[in-house]
Amino acid sequence: MSIFPTIDLWLETVPMFILHGPATADLHLCEGPDGALRPIPLTARLARLCADAGFEHLVIVDPVAELQYEALRPGVTKPDWLGHAVPRGPQPPLRHEIDQRHRELAALLEVTALHDELVAIVVVDAPAYVERADHRSPEEQDLFVVAEGMARFAVKHPTASGRAVFNPVFFLAANEARLPESFRSNPRIRSIPVTEPTREDRRCVAKLLLDDEDAEQVAVSTSKMSLAETQVAATLVARQTARPRDAATMVRLGQPLDRWRDPALLERLPSLHQDFASKVLGQPQAVAAMVDQIGQAIQGIGSFAERAESGHRRPKFSVLLVGPTGTGKGELCRASQQFIFGAGAPTTIDCSEFKGSHAMSRLLGTHAGYVGYGDGGQLPNAVKQNPYQIIQLDEVEKADPVIFDALLQVLDEGRIRDNTGATCYLDQIGLIATSNLGQTDPSTARPRWNQEHSYEEIRQGVLAEVERYFGELSRPEVLARFDAVIVMDLLRPEAAAAIFDALVSTVVANFRDQRDQELVLAPPVVEALRARCTANLHQGGRGIKQELKRSLLNPLAEYLTHHPTAQRLERLEFSALEEADGRCALIGR
Repeated sequence: MSIFPTIDLWLETVPMFILHGPATADLHLCEGPDGALRPIPLTARLARLCADAGFEHLVIVDPVAELQYEALRPGVTKPDWLGHAVPRGPQPPLRHEIDQRHRELAALLEVTALHDELVAIVVVDAPAYVERADHRSPEEQDLFVVAEGMARFAVKHPTASGRAVFNPVFFLAANEARLPESFRSNPRIRSIPVTEPTREDRRCVAKLLLDDEDAEQVAVSTSKMSLAETQVAATLVARQTARPRDAATMVRLGQPLDRWRDPALLERLPSLHQDFASKVLGQPQAVAAMVDQIGQAIQGIGSFAERAESGHRRPKFSVLLVGPTGTGKGELCRASQQFIFGAGAPTTIDCSEFKGSHAMSRLLGTHAGYVGYGDGGQLPNAVKQNPYQIIQLDEVEKADPVIFDALLQVLDEGRIRDNTGATCYLDQIGLIATSNLGQTDPSTARPRWNQEHSYEEIRQGVLAEVERYFGELSRPEVLARFDAVIVMDLLRPEAAAAIFDALVSTVVANFRDQRDQELVLAPPVVEALRARCTANLHQGGRGIKQELKRSLLNPLAEYLTHHPTAQRLERLEFSALEEADGRCALIGR
């Protein structure tokens, strides 16, 4: 719904307005002389509103530019009392120039509120007049004291149509919270949110360049986007640079290539299951479930009905991966990143760091006036740097519950606003949240599951614990937004043996590559190592790796240190593994 009829009604009631929200920087539809709706900047739309209401003059105040004057009626000239603005260019103003612009605006507000001529003022980026929210300079305090005083003492003026209206001042603010609280709560100053464009608004903009069918597709695909972005998307389609359904993605991400639709990725898709199974051992059920989610995302059929009808842009897939430590949750995340995007590791966000009152600030960025405001948050920074990737939310159950409010928006809409109000899009990522929920018996603090439990028993028990946890947080809707909850099995003895064999083979290969020596372990050494590494599986594959380091790599390093001649041998053989005083030693041939 348009805000402009509402503003027109309030002209008779209050002299000042705060128009706030990200859409203050957007285009807005306005009926032209030919009766067609066309997108124009908000300042131009306010000028049209004021002209229709009978005002004669419009002054646009920009903190980094000269005053702009516009006559709203034919034959009207700039009044002498407006004076001359201090020229300001695009360079950051000096301190004395900052003080001058506050005094200049304060003087303009005083004159306008009481002057007989019908004048409207638009203050662009009003929060720029507040350098710090927690400490205002004398000039900043004087400016807002004057503004509140003029709001109180402003008088009405008759228009040609017989209406009695105030000379309005419109303060535009992308982030209203950066303005002084006393100013925002003043009853003589009306705060009005500038709403995002509707689907019909976007369709009107697209129809200026496209036929009805393409315009409708662009309107759907640009859901939650600005009219300016919609106009660019429609231009890309009109120039045949992009298909209607792809143009919005190109505008949002600034990249012409949709890496999820790479033909080479589709060709490799049949090998996805084999690739995962070779990297994540002993987890056939979890591997199959993850392959299903990724396959749907690559084929473009994941949640396709919802996207087509509503324009929602959820992440390509979202999975809650639950299981004991060391069972392959992290490896599944890495395998997903490498298979889809070719190289690199997923971005891992450690949710155990998001605790206390500053949890949300750490995730999305601190508020204006606080240390670190310009640094941004971990999640927006990661996506802005690379919009095509896998993001792992590690140990998500340890995060402050407020974090789940942000996660709900990501899962539901595929977007989030950072601390500056800028929209960050996450519809091209794969989101994997990992958790250890349901693995410990609360009464004994010991592992809840053992080798006697079947996978199905573990799965049912863990799912019940996950539902209980989100229910106690009063956020069951977050759990419902995940595409799948995948439960990892315990590390079984057969899988542990396979992991051990793979790790030993890696050690031998690395020894050969880095030292140009052949490492040979006799069968008794391998069996002794196997018995030590697989004796306790509570730590999963991570425990096997740690024990192999203690039982093989440490003794190997010690042997090389005390046997300098071994450095020159092409083949290094060990026939036995002995233990004394809790330390292992390799016996060479």
